Amino acid sequence: MINLNPKEQGILVKITEEKPDVLRHLATLGLVPGTTVEMEERELSRGTIMVKVMESNHALDHDIASIIWVKRSHFKR
Repeated sequence: MINLNPKEQGILVKITEEKPDVLRHLATLGLVPGTTVEMEERELSRGTIMVKVMESNHALDHDIASIIWVKRSHFKR
């Protein structure tokens, strides 16, 4: 997910984590394969990334965002 630029959208294709608690947490946020996500902004000072999933915004730690693979789709206009 960290490869997306602000306002760019993509489709979540893979999560490279196998710990059930992490996968459950991501699923509660709607972050599962096939989901469309949008990078809202990077908050470098906090080490977080703001993403939009199904009209909800979520802050993700950079380490968590880095295990989420996303295929770019397009820029939101």
